[in-house]
Order: sequence, then structure tokens, then C-alpha cells
Amino acid sequence: MKMETDCCKIVRDTDNIITNWVCQNLHIKNDWIKDSITLGVMRNNQIIAGLIYHDIEVGKMLSWTIYTQDKHWCTRNIIKEFMRIAFDVFSVYRINIVVDTDNDKCLKFVQRLGFTKEGCLREFGDQRQNRYILGLLKAENKYK
Repeated sequence: MKMETDCCKIVRDTDNIITNWVCQNLHIKNDWIKDSITLGVMRNNQIIAGLIYHDIEVGKMLSWTIYTQDKHWCTRNIIKEFMRIAFDVFSVYRINIVVDTDNDKCLKFVQRLGFTKEGCLREFGDQRQNRYILGLLKAENKYK
């Protein structure tokens, strides 16, 4: 494991700083976010990644929006905690994620996490881009 990942910590976004950072860097508005929980991954008091849990239906499903600029943010323990919160705290049986069809790095990353490509949403984004919808079922979670 690299030294950079050893000193990362997860923090809860209580004042929308991380939420706004994620949305700004993804070039999306944040007016679609209603009831949500955002966690950030911090290193040396700097945000290096953010995950928004949104469209939460406790006991059923929720969606993730993730953004990072740092390729060393993702440790097994961080992903395990993100999954634990989804599956145990919110008691969902499914996590959804949407990825632009031209974002190969993100698509490969979420597929390595265990997400399965389920379909293509045509002209779905603000700029009418195509997006894949991917899902991960609780039974498929390998980060227990």
C-alpha cells in the first residue's frame, strides 16, 4: 500500500462544502440533491474524494455520485466503509451509479468494485450525453 493512502480519513460533509466540490468538479448543478449524505476522503486537510449518497429509499436502494482527482484515494477500507454505510446503515439491497459512456476510467473502476452495467440512458445528461446505468446488489458486495 502506498504511503499516501495510509493517512486518508473519511469525514461527513455537514456544511455542503464537499457536496459543492463534487458537483462543481463534475460540472453539474446541485439543485437535484434533496435528502442526501455526503462523505469526503481527506488527506492533509484537503478533500481528495467525495461520495454523495442520494435518492435514498431506506430498505430499498440508493444512488452514488463519486468524484476524485487523486488516484490514491481509494483503499479497501474506504470502499468497505462506503459499502457498509449503504448496505447496513441504510439497509438497502441495491446501489445505483450512472457513468458517462465516454468515461472509461470511471467505468472500469466501478466495475472492479462489482457494479454491473445494466443499460444505457441515451441523451440523459445536461449536455445530452449518453450514460450507463450500473447496479450493485447487496449479495454481490465483496467488501464485507
